[in-house]
Amino acid sequence: MSVSFKKIYGNELSKSLFAENIENNKLPHAIILEGDRGSGRYSFALNIAAATLCTALEKPCDRCKNCRQIFEGVAPDVTTVSLPEDKSTISVDAVRFIKNGAQSVPVEGDLKFYIIRDADKMTVQAQNALLKILEEPPSFVVFILISENVNLLLSTIRSRCCTFRMQKLDDAELAEYISSTYPKAAGLQKSDESAFNRIIKTANGCIGSVLDNLDKRRFTKICDEYTVVKGILEALSKSDKSDFMRYEDELSAKREDLKESLFTIRSAFRDILAVKKGVSAELIFFDSVDDIKRISKNFTLSSIAFALDVIEQTLNSNEQNANVNLLKINLMNALWKCVH
Repeated sequence: MSVSFKKIYGNELSKSLFAENIENNKLPHAIILEGDRGSGRYSFALNIAAATLCTALEKPCDRCKNCRQIFEGVAPDVTTVSLPEDKSTISVDAVRFIKNGAQSVPVEGDLKFYIIRDADKMTVQAQNALLKILEEPPSFVVFILISENVNLLLSTIRSRCCTFRMQKLDDAELAEYISSTYPKAAGLQKSDESAFNRIIKTANGCIGSVLDNLDKRRFTKICDEYTVVKGILEALSKSDKSDFMRYEDELSAKREDLKESLFTIRSAFRDILAVKKGVSAELIFFDSVDDIKRISKNFTLSSIAFALDVIEQTLNSNEQNANVNLLKINLMNALWKCVH
């Protein structure tokens, strides 16, 4: 028997460790896959389950009954629990559902899997309920928690799990892989290289994010967001506060959209910080160093550092479900104070 995660690009160390554990029947009973959206966490989780339950010698084979059922989402021994579309948290009821199901033996294999997407969105009550299962897990159950920020999980949960961080690709690796694997991406690279590069830059090293961004509506949204953030920085570099504050209305009042905008603003300030410090680094937001120098001529290193702190604080407050409209107002006022 041999395990090879051929469908997972990158993450060589994690793939090697999981392959060895599966081959030796030593898969941990509780696993955390941490990484940004689009980094392949859920795909990796499904491949771990497939490699474990696959009936072929080369695992996962993608052809046996178990593999097909897992990737089609109908495997009786693999259950995915997700954040409800109309909710911002995963409730204790979802964990009770897991607890009840975890008591029954697998239907077809030796193990059964529970994959919890957005695990860091579980309420404290839900996490405490899950903790009780993790403390005395059934021998035939494996839990895989998918998280963007493992620090939002209780320390008692983290201590009972093996945590793996998904690897990011640099822009060159990402561009090469995407253009050589997906014809739509290759076509865009040939027809509009600037648009293709913008998609790569905003993907933050994640293949899944590039694929999402290739959608026309999603790409339009990215371009609009770039324009807004560029406008915020342009206005911040000047002395008209009223002109700057009008951009507060341009920021979305939807929590997830605001989060993406904050990531974009953070990327812009990181570019500015690198140039101010004279560090040679790949630009994430800006297209040119000259553009950065023009916009940030009145920014000091301390003001940039304060701005980055403000952004991190706003991201954390957003994760804690603070009022979005109030967050936007406070963000804009705080950024202005950082520079002026």
